[in-house]
Amino acid sequence: MSNGQLTVTVGDRLIKLGTLKKNSFHYLSLPAKKNIKISSPGNNIIVGNPIVKKSHKSGNKKLIISIFIDGLAAETFNRKDFDSLMPRTSDYFSDGSMFFNGYANSNWTMPSVPSIFSGLYTINHKVYNSKLIQHVGEDYTILSEYFKKHGYLTCQIDNVMRKGPMFNYVKGFDRTLYKRNMTCKEVVTNAIEHITAFSGRDNYLWLSFMDLHHDLSGIPNISTQVDMTLSAHDFTSVKTKMPFAAYDKAHTERYILRAKNLDIYLGLLYDFISNAYDDKDIVISICSDHGKGYTGKNKERLAEHRIKVPMFFKSSYVDSSVSDEIVEDIDYLPALLKASGFENDIDFNMIDGRIPHAMGGVTEKKFALSEDIHEDQKYYAAVYGVSYILYVESLEIVNSIDEIEFTNYEYRLFDRKSDSIIEFGVCGHPSKKANDYVSLLKNHKRNI
Repeated sequence: MSNGQLTVTVGDRLIKLGTLKKNSFHYLSLPAKKNIKISSPGNNIIVGNPIVKKSHKSGNKKLIISIFIDGLAAETFNRKDFDSLMPRTSDYFSDGSMFFNGYANSNWTMPSVPSIFSGLYTINHKVYNSKLIQHVGEDYTILSEYFKKHGYLTCQIDNVMRKGPMFNYVKGFDRTLYKRNMTCKEVVTNAIEHITAFSGRDNYLWLSFMDLHHDLSGIPNISTQVDMTLSAHDFTSVKTKMPFAAYDKAHTERYILRAKNLDIYLGLLYDFISNAYDDKDIVISICSDHGKGYTGKNKERLAEHRIKVPMFFKSSYVDSSVSDEIVEDIDYLPALLKASGFENDIDFNMIDGRIPHAMGGVTEKKFALSEDIHEDQKYYAAVYGVSYILYVESLEIVNSIDEIEFTNYEYRLFDRKSDSIIEFGVCGHPSKKANDYVSLLKNHKRNI
């Protein structure tokens, strides 16, 4: 039974509040420029930093949202099929910048999301070890901090295990709502609640959607179930971690249907935003952390169906375009700052990412890079170019990210035109054809 009590003194007025739910946050509307005292007889309480309800900085976009969809695979949601698979999302971003040739910088969540938040490759942000509690943003600026600096009320609504508060993702956020396996219905509802409650503020929101990762409620939603083939109702699970999963037809079918279901709830969010804001006052974006191993048959650890992710931006500061240029998750940070009007905040000497050419960047990228780093396993890397893909594998176990070097690692050069491996070698002695790819790997480590 809820029996929490608070005593609130406002100036010389004393107010007693009773029968409050314990272990919960209570948002109390209090006047400005008054002496406030809050106490609770017999109970420990936590008092958060005050939140100003009304504050708009001239020049700021009023609403900026990062929509993070775990495992949104670009190989499945390509340009040709996207309109039918996620029609509401496709229509909403039709006047924005849409990138379908994007690459995650790792094949699993723990190292990929820090790349989105920091603009740094895994080897530089160093958050990768699932056996340790590693902290993002310890010696570099992360996404949330940029917007907090500009006066935004920052909020994240999150459900991702590898992005929980214990990994320091509360840094730079005024509000964090975290719950494992929170469904898209809950995320959208909580987002609308926050925007409505603090409509007088400039808001930055990070919204995580895990609905493509697995069936969050144990079984698919009814709208998904009724469209599944009979064989797709076989939920026999293969005890394989997602980065190593092999092709699975039934799993792929359920995945596509879950995406269609997610699009319905994203559509509700888009409609709310459209009714509450003018397009000139918003920046809405979509990013992801990896593809899906079970959607393709290529067995390479860093095959494109495991790595490719789309990236979308809707903002008056970017031109409408559907681009095939190469982008990476490390580019999300500078691209979002550009779309938000904060391009001058970017110190390109401190990040690996770049603004895409279609959004005003200097040049188009020729390569993208991804790494698979697991403690006490071999190290894998891949460089994706226009004509070739270089796959790299260490010959021995790599115990730490600090042990990574590129001398006696073996490589395989994949030719896109012939759809085959055309060359084998060691990184210490690359062929002329592979040299540019190997050089990128050798030079991507930086001292922060």
